[in-house]
Amino acid sequence: MCCLFGLLDYGRSLSLKQRQRMIRVLSIECEQRGTESTTYKN
Repeated sequence: MCCLFGLLDYGRSLSLKQRQRMIRVLSIECEQRGTESTTYKN
């Protein structure tokens, strides 16, 4: 099963490092729904 999530940064107030960290945390939290969810590509 898959998991969908997203991140909106209206005003671009987050740095690249902050955005990457948030996406990583979201994908780890979704890992229980399938191991492919932690595959992150820039």
